[in-house]
Amino acid sequence: MKSRFYSFSFLAVIYITAVRCLVPGTPIENDDKAKRQANQVLNIRKWAAVGDSYSAGIGAGRKLQDSGRCSRYDLSLPMQLQAYRGMPSPKPQFEFLSCSGATAPQILEQQVSALGNGYDMIVVSAGGNDVGLSDILNRCIYQWLPGRDSDCQDQLDRTVALIRGALPNNLAALAQALGPKLGPGGFVYWTGYAQFFDDSDPWCDRVTWSFWYNIEPAAQKQYLTRVRRTRMNDLTLAVNRVIRETVARAGPQFVYIDYDADFGRMFGRYCEPGVREPDPNREDLLFFEWGTSGPGRRRGKRDDEPFQERSYVEEEARESSNDLAVRQVTDQQGLTTFEDTIVNAVRAAKNENFELEVALIDNSGPDPAYRGRSMLSRSDFVSDSILRVFHPQPGGYVVALERLLCELTVRQATPAGAPSQCSDAPVAGNR
Repeated sequence: MKSRFYSFSFLAVIYITAVRCLVPGTPIENDDKAKRQANQVLNIRKWAAVGDSYSAGIGAGRKLQDSGRCSRYDLSLPMQLQAYRGMPSPKPQFEFLSCSGATAPQILEQQVSALGNGYDMIVVSAGGNDVGLSDILNRCIYQWLPGRDSDCQDQLDRTVALIRGALPNNLAALAQALGPKLGPGGFVYWTGYAQFFDDSDPWCDRVTWSFWYNIEPAAQKQYLTRVRRTRMNDLTLAVNRVIRETVARAGPQFVYIDYDADFGRMFGRYCEPGVREPDPNREDLLFFEWGTSGPGRRRGKRDDEPFQERSYVEEEARESSNDLAVRQVTDQQGLTTFEDTIVNAVRAAKNENFELEVALIDNSGPDPAYRGRSMLSRSDFVSDSILRVFHPQPGGYVVALERLLCELTVRQATPAGAPSQCSDAPVAGNR
């Protein structure tokens, strides 16, 4: 399949493009004006990132040394934004408090409460954990703790109830607390979520990503049917609607960042037409899949050759992580992280049935690496490649960042409350 997404060696070009919201095909490599613009547009002296694992960037790059169980990574969206060359020099004060597994009330209680005041920008991701994302992945996709065949439908129904019930109030309370943290002219940028699946192609109807090979009865394995994919996509869209409505009610200092359609245009979702899942190292894939070997590969490399080239974004993000002078929440009380959910489910499953065998990622048989081994340690059973599933790869965060940069530069140049000029603009890399 022809690639539809630029590799990391082109990230500098993509970032310059993002500032101008250019359409595909524009010659930008030698555009000195655009490059000068990229170094001048951002007037940020103090900012913060709060939120869940989509903000923490679980699995994207390397884990930050001081992030503890919160699992903040150096190629997350906030870290890539801090490393962006359009930021002023010296780099602005940056507080990175996001934490994997955090719900909106936990973000409010444990992250927003740790913020100071006078921020030029606060970047937020919240809502997914409030409606049971990890429970959906357990009951409908991976079955880390196998149950009844009806468990998936029951969980999807519970998620609908949470979206209609608790979620709007949770997000409204969070927005109400964030507004006073801004300084004059400051903005809160609230990122949504991307749909996980293409639901048009029938191939995935026959695909199961069950973590265990020998679930009994085998008919209870969950499959990625079009009905299932559509239902899960609809839930993502419903969460995004609540976020969008929350932002609209919160006032002109709040901006919604919608990158969902870009993931589809870039063929970055699971089960894209013509893809034979599992295909965890597919070049266009913007989410981590079980078995994804790293953050990506250069275009033209062999499938079995790991990504090695470090772009300037990687270099600067990692330099930023070394001298980050921030208040970081390292271990939040009462928090069940995304990783905790997976590990606890796997342990419970093995306690119930020690004969369960970990499947190969294509579910064609048991993984021989685990055969005959009953109770293993967390690191044995739960590899890094499973702990980050259904979260964006670094390239996925680039896509979201392009949207954020476009909104940020527009908001700095126009009065608060002005109509966005970014919502329908295609991002760099579309073809």
